[in-house]
Amino acid sequence: MDYTYELPSEDDFLRTLKEYIDHKNHPEIVEILKQCNMQFSTTSTFTNKAWDTYWCSIIFYIPVSSLSKISDDIPSTIKKYCSDILPQNCGYFIEQVNFAPQLNKNSTEEPELEVVFEQQKQKIIHELTQARFIIWVAVAWFTLDDIYELLVQKSEAGLDVRIVISKDEINKSASEKYSTKLNIKGYPKFGAYNDNFMHNKFCVIDLKKVIHGSYNWSKRAEYNKETIEIIDDRKTAERFSEEFKKLYIEAN
Repeated sequence: MDYTYELPSEDDFLRTLKEYIDHKNHPEIVEILKQCNMQFSTTSTFTNKAWDTYWCSIIFYIPVSSLSKISDDIPSTIKKYCSDILPQNCGYFIEQVNFAPQLNKNSTEEPELEVVFEQQKQKIIHELTQARFIIWVAVAWFTLDDIYELLVQKSEAGLDVRIVISKDEINKSASEKYSTKLNIKGYPKFGAYNDNFMHNKFCVIDLKKVIHGSYNWSKRAEYNKETIEIIDDRKTAERFSEEFKKLYIEAN
């Protein structure tokens, strides 16, 4: 079969999915999907389903108030029906279906921006200490024990702490040391020569604040000339959060 390697329009796919699930007599799932928008997330990982096909995932964004309605069986049920209607010639198979909080897009406040050229680690620790609900970290190289220990404390206090780092020797020692205490995913090298890196350096806090810049969370970066920005803005946090979710799923 000749594959197109093109996925359907997300709006058209969601519309068809709701009609199909309604036809299958799942009105409770249809009501949930009516509140959602969705996003495909492709990977470069081959499936074992058919030659030259790849895995993809689907993220459904739902209001926070409705997350409690997502029972354990709903993602697997939706995955089955998504697989039924996905075009056979697209070259993708659905690996997983996830639900994520739908961020508030109605904020009109001007973003607050702070640029830091010195003592970046101290500033990062300060911001992480203030976190109350969520800390999502996507940093190429992360070897700073004091920040890891702080994240362990935050995780033990009930916060949703997730970390994506590059899967290489620089990170190996620290990631193995903290893998039993923290949710750490190693993003593998990729590309035609398998030498491209997940090179991001950002952190999302409580879905409203972002730390990003040139500064890796590494011992070596403390001796470099580096920059971080702290942006307090929900729209910016939404964009970084969506990118984090893609990286997290692909790292799985």
